[in-house]
Amino acid sequence: MRGTAWAGRSTIGLALVVVALGISPIKATAGVPLCLVENQTSGTGPHADLQQAIDQADPGAVLAIKGVCPSSVLITKDLVLLGISTPENPTPTLLGHATSVIHAIGTEDRSLRLKVTDLTVTGGTSRQGGGIYVSYGRLVLAGASAVTSNSATRRGGGIFSKAGSVRLVDESRVTRNEAYRRGGGILAAGEGRVVVADTAAVRRNVAWRGAGIQSAVNNGQLGCGDLVLRQQSVVSGNRASSRGGGVFHHCYASQASNGVVTITGHTRIAGNTARWLGGGLLVHSGRILLHRHATISHNESNAGAGLAATTRVTVSDHVRFEKNRAQTKGGAIAASYGLLRLLDSVSIRDNRARTGAGISSYTTVVIRGETTISGNTADLQGGGIWSTGDLQITDQVKVRRNQAQRGGGILIRDSEWPREEPRLIMERHATLLHNTATGRGGGIVLRDGIARLRDNARVIENRAGLRGGGILNVRGLVRLRDDALVARNIPDDCVGC
Repeated sequence: MRGTAWAGRSTIGLALVVVALGISPIKATAGVPLCLVENQTSGTGPHADLQQAIDQADPGAVLAIKGVCPSSVLITKDLVLLGISTPENPTPTLLGHATSVIHAIGTEDRSLRLKVTDLTVTGGTSRQGGGIYVSYGRLVLAGASAVTSNSATRRGGGIFSKAGSVRLVDESRVTRNEAYRRGGGILAAGEGRVVVADTAAVRRNVAWRGAGIQSAVNNGQLGCGDLVLRQQSVVSGNRASSRGGGVFHHCYASQASNGVVTITGHTRIAGNTARWLGGGLLVHSGRILLHRHATISHNESNAGAGLAATTRVTVSDHVRFEKNRAQTKGGAIAASYGLLRLLDSVSIRDNRARTGAGISSYTTVVIRGETTISGNTADLQGGGIWSTGDLQITDQVKVRRNQAQRGGGILIRDSEWPREEPRLIMERHATLLHNTATGRGGGIVLRDGIARLRDNARVIENRAGLRGGGILNVRGLVRLRDDALVARNIPDDCVGC
C-alpha cells in the first residue's frame, strides 16, 4: 500500500500510532508534519509521501526521513534511507499496515543495494518479510535502526531475504518480530549471506522454527549462504516452539554450498529456547566454527540446549558453553555425524541434562589444548561426556567436578545402530579428577569398546557411591600404560581392569 493511501485515515488513529511509538501527539497535531522526506543528494523536497520521493530519486540517492511515515513502499533501485531525529519526533519511523513495510526488489542480473540507517521499521504484516522483504538485494541495517514488532504468516517476521544478503552493524537490532512458521527475526533463503556484527542484536523474536535467525534452501535454488555472527553481536531471548531458538541453519544441497556458520569475536548467544532441539544453535548442514571468546549460555531445549549439530563442528580459542539446560541429552552440545573438535582453552561448565550434561555425542569427538569440562550435572549418566563414538582427550585437558548417577566424568557405550566399538584415548597429561557418581563410575564408565590411557594421563580423586570410583569397566577393554595414573579414587580405582 502506498503512503498516499493513508491520507484519509483519521487523526485519532494517527494519534494512537504516535503515542505507541513514544512521540508526542500534541506536537504531531500542532502543525508539525507527520512525515517529511528530503532527498539529500539532489536537494529536493521535503515530500510528505515517501513512495513519491523514492520514485523520483536517482539510484544511490540518500533520502532523509523525519517523523512517522505510514507507508508500504516499493524500492527497485539502490538507495539509502536515513532517519533524522527531531525534538518533535525523536524516533523516525516507517509504519506498516497489512503488508510488508519495505519491498526491495532486484533482479538476478543486477541486485540492488539498500541501506537503512537510524530508522525504525515496525507494524508490518505479510506472508513473508513482515518488516522488510528483499529479493536479489543487499540490505544493510546501520546506526540505531530497528526492525521491530512485525509479523509474517509464514517466514521472516522481521526480515525475509531471497537470494540476497542481510547485514546488521553498529547498534541495529531486530526485535520482537513473529513468524508463524520459520525465521521470526530473519530468514535468509538461498545462497545469500547474513552478517550480524558490531554489537548489533537479534532479540525476543518468536517462530515455530528458527526464532532468531534461519538460513534455509529457497524453493528452486541450490544451497545456502554463510551466516556470520561477530564483534560482540548478540542473539538472545528468542523462542521457537519447535527447533532452533536462537539460530537454525538448515540446508541440504548435494550440488551446491551448504554454507558455513561462523560465531566469533565475543558474540553472545544467550537465553534462547526451543521446545525440542537446539535452544541456542541448531546446525543441520554445512559446518560451524565457534572461536575467539564467543559465549553460548543460559539456553534451554529438550536436547542440545547450547548447540545441536548434525554436521562438522570446530570450537576453539576460549569459547564458553555455560549454564545451558536440556531436558534429555546434551546440556551444552549434542552432536551427531560429522566431527566435533574442541581446541585451545574451550570451557564447558555448569550445564545440565538428563544424559551428557556437558557433551552428548554419537560421533567422533576430539578434545585438546587445555580445554576444561567442569561442574556439569547429569541426572542420569555422563556428567561431563556421554559418547557412543570415538573420544580423544589430549594435551592437558581437564574433566573435573562433574556429577551423574552413573559416569560422573565420562560414560562410553556402544551405539544404538551397527558400527565399530567406541574407543576412548586419554593422553598427554589429560586429567579426570573430582568427578562424582552417586551410583557407579565416578570417573569413567566403559560399557563397551576400548579405553587406552597413556603418556601421563590421570584419573585421580574421583568418587562413586557404589563401585568404580576411578573406572568402571562393564564389558569393554581397559589398557593402562606404565606412565598412566589411576589413583586415590573412592571406593576403588579400577573395576574390571
